[in-house]
Amino acid sequence: MFSESGWSESCHNVHVSPPALTLGSGDPRPLACCSSFQPDSVIAQRLFLLVACLTLALGACDPCAGIVGCSNGKYLAAAGQMVDAGSGAGIDGVRIDIVRTGGIELGADSVSTITSGGGFWRIELSPSLPGTLLADVKVSPPGYAPYRLRNVPLTTREHGGDANLNERWIPFLYFDYIGEFFINGTVDTRPEGVPVEFRRTSGGELTGPGQSAGVYRAPTNVAGRIHLFPTTGDSAVFALDDAPVTGDLVVHLSATDSTYWQGVQIAPQHTFRDRRNFPPVIRIAVGQ
Repeated sequence: MFSESGWSESCHNVHVSPPALTLGSGDPRPLACCSSFQPDSVIAQRLFLLVACLTLALGACDPCAGIVGCSNGKYLAAAGQMVDAGSGAGIDGVRIDIVRTGGIELGADSVSTITSGGGFWRIELSPSLPGTLLADVKVSPPGYAPYRLRNVPLTTREHGGDANLNERWIPFLYFDYIGEFFINGTVDTRPEGVPVEFRRTSGGELTGPGQSAGVYRAPTNVAGRIHLFPTTGDSAVFALDDAPVTGDLVVHLSATDSTYWQGVQIAPQHTFRDRRNFPPVIRIAVGQ
């Protein structure tokens, strides 16, 4: 391979088992260890060749070698899709803001984007160290009041491109429960047209045309049911943030017979749900 007079005239005569570099296609490609440098001694020649091959080998083992944006353990991004609550179709033009509230530090504490291409969004952040970020996520959809998800944890990833993936979100924070009432002491007698109230006492704020000062009123239907709370029309009720809401539930069977439940807690949701399996039905006995 080497002559006593120095470096071989032809680089093709140098045969060193090279490291393998896996490219994007997944095919292993050999790295050639070759140079036209002509040192004065055989020892220097071999030392140069050894250093060159070791450098290439270490680069091939580095998962970030040759990848633009790879950050070796502190890559941080969040991604998701905003969809219509009924159809699941993507919604473009929704502003998403991520605001740091705790955890690892960022180069910029507030970053925003707009959904596009079928409601999709992605935000890349600039963490100072690997770890977990706590952030408020503000969602501002056209035609709806903005809402806020508080202290959402986002964790750094080892490689660039990996993101904290979220479920499909809808453009409002909603409560989706069905209360089904039956007369106490009966097998299944349902009260129709009975006034029911939910009176908020603490927790998250309520908004929407279906409530007034935190009070929602609705009569039971023929099946003895009410919806807590509808999301369409004049009876729609929404939340402004993801804090649970606590209130009293009152069923007025008659002028002298009302049933109360105090401290009822309901939690808002922001993810898409298949309407064939949702909302859940809660059966409640009422009356003396």
